[in-house]
Amino acid sequence: MKIVYKGFEVDAHREMSMGGDRLLYYSVLRKSDGWEMTSGFTYGSDRVQTFIKYLKQRIDNYFLHPEEESE
Repeated sequence: MKIVYKGFEVDAHREMSMGGDRLLYYSVLRKSDGWEMTSGFTYGSDRVQTFIKYLKQRIDNYFLHPEEESE
């Protein structure tokens, strides 16, 4: 699932890894300059929609406390 939220492109989706596990991959990129706030994967069982909600909260926190994210 890919969305745009407050100027960031947020992506989270499940995909089969090379090892055969179904992982949740995610990324948050600022659209204006491509700065990557975060990206990675998790073995967790969170639903994609739940993880998107978490990433949106992280973006909200970035606007409140930008010093907590390094550019």
